[in-house]
Amino acid sequence: MYLSQKSRLFLLGCTLTNQSGTSAPRILVQVGLDPPNSRLEKTSVFEQVRSKLSDRQRTTLRVTQDGYQGAESQYWRVELSGVGAAAWSDTQDAGGLFRACTRDICMELQSTTLPLLVPSPNAALGVEGRDRWLPTPPLSGKLSDTAREQYKFLGALMGAAARGASFMELDLAAAVWKKLLGETLTVDDLSSFDERIVQYLKNLVAMSEGEWDAADVRWRIRNAGGRIVALTPAKGDAASDVVPFTRRDDYIAAALALRLGEFDEPIAQMKAGLGEVVPVRNGMGLMGWRELEQRVCGEPRIDLEVLKSIAKYDGEYRRQGASHPVIAMFWRVMDGMTEQVCKLKSHIRQHSCA
Repeated sequence: MYLSQKSRLFLLGCTLTNQSGTSAPRILVQVGLDPPNSRLEKTSVFEQVRSKLSDRQRTTLRVTQDGYQGAESQYWRVELSGVGAAAWSDTQDAGGLFRACTRDICMELQSTTLPLLVPSPNAALGVEGRDRWLPTPPLSGKLSDTAREQYKFLGALMGAAARGASFMELDLAAAVWKKLLGETLTVDDLSSFDERIVQYLKNLVAMSEGEWDAADVRWRIRNAGGRIVALTPAKGDAASDVVPFTRRDDYIAAALALRLGEFDEPIAQMKAGLGEVVPVRNGMGLMGWRELEQRVCGEPRIDLEVLKSIAKYDGEYRRQGASHPVIAMFWRVMDGMTEQVCKLKSHIRQHSCA
């Protein structure tokens, strides 16, 4: 099925579940001076919006973009209060404060402000997938009631972005999108966010019995959050903490089962939140993981050629424009930036080289 056909069917499903006539509620957001990545969880914008957007008011998340004037849906209206309010550029919410609010939420999610996401272990290696994020593996294997509601609300926000074009700046690993669609992960998916653990398991497969005994392998492994967790053998019980060579295959199977399923519960809650906003079976079920990511987050790359075509230069750079050595260097640097930095730069409204 062509992408255009999938998109039409998805939008049809959204239209059939649209909450017409629902007005966007006003939410008072207290803003301090702390940046989004260094706030307390209880004072985060995410938690303020989640706690103030009641179950009844969350029906506004099922309003498609035609429900509001403009290209993007606005699911709540923001009123600011606090010492940091002046730092937000808009004095009244005509959509700008809503976008700033959702941008802050995404920055909080992808930081230590909120405990919901952790950086991909590949970030420590500087390899592919280093700028991606994963749901935090539950410490005890189960989520708290608060965490379940938080993940569910995150999923609802993602669903609202998918149906209303108010994109979220989330850099989630491909494995997360695949899990949301019910796909089974493979060793290659694990490598895409934790290359080191896959290499470790491959090295174990290649070991002789003597090398295995010297390695002193234990029934435990490091999870995506960096914590050492105990493994449950796939067959039988572990008589001791040390893994014998004869149970090498059991250890590897148990390690893969844990690592490929360690964020299943957060994913289940996110999917439940998505299902409250978008038609999961008849809408998301038609998509591949890249298509779902694009509907929630927009295009993953910034087209620098488009930015160059609309850039304006002031002062001493006006005459030479893009051919000036300083400007040429600026564009080379931009070309080498990560997706995350490029997205941030794209939100700057005016640039001045003067």
